[in-house]
Amino acid sequence: MNCFYLKVLSFIVFNIFLNFKLIGQDTGLVSTAYIAAGELVKGDLLIMLKSEKNRLDALNEELSKGDEKYKLKVTKLIQEIISDRDSFNMNFIKAIEQHYQFSKVYFFYDHDYLELVKSNFIGGRFLNNDLRKGFTRKFGNRPYYVLKFSKTKNQSLDAYILYDKNENIVPNPFPSIIRLNNFSTWKNNIFYSKTAHARNANYFAKKIQKSYRKIYEKFYKETFM
Repeated sequence: MNCFYLKVLSFIVFNIFLNFKLIGQDTGLVSTAYIAAGELVKGDLLIMLKSEKNRLDALNEELSKGDEKYKLKVTKLIQEIISDRDSFNMNFIKAIEQHYQFSKVYFFYDHDYLELVKSNFIGGRFLNNDLRKGFTRKFGNRPYYVLKFSKTKNQSLDAYILYDKNENIVPNPFPSIIRLNNFSTWKNNIFYSKTAHARNANYFAKKIQKSYRKIYEKFYKETFM
C-alpha cells in the first residue's frame, strides 16, 4: 500500500473514531435529559422566588442615616420593592397552580437556598400561597429538580434554569432555560404595566408546562400523560 492510500485510510479511520466519540457524547446528554423528564414527572419541581434580601438589607441600613426627608424616601423605596416582589411572587404561585400540572411544586426564597441544600431540600423553608414560610417537602425520597434564577453561560442573560440535585444544569435536549426578558415580557411591561406581573407569571407558568410536557411526550410516548 503506497503512502497516499495509507494517508486516506488513516483519515477515514480517524473520522470514524471521532464520529463515534461525538455520538457517544450526544447519547450521554440525551440519556441525562431522558432521565430528568422521567424523574420530574414523578417528582418535585422546587421553584426559587426572589426575596430581594440584599437590596432590602442595604436600604434598611440607610434608615439610620440622613435627615427625616431622606429616611422617608428610603422607606418609600423599601415599600415599593416589597410590594413589587410580593405582587409577582404571589401571581407566579397562582399561575403555576392554574397552568402547571407536570409535577408537584414547592416554592422557596433565594436566600434560603443554602439551608435547603443542607437539608436535602426537605427542611421547613418552603412557602404557601401567601408567601408564609415554614413548610416542608412531604416526601423527601422523591426525585427533585430546582428551577432557579441564574444567567445563561455564554450570553449572561437572566433566565429560569433547571438544575438537578447535584447543581448541574439539565442538558439539551431538555428545555432547561427559559429567558426572563423576551418579547412577551417586554410587551407586557410596556403596554400592560398595571397587569404586567400577572401576565408575565402566566406566560412563565404556561411556558414551563408546555416545554416540560413536550419533551416528556417525545421521550415517553408509550406512557403519554
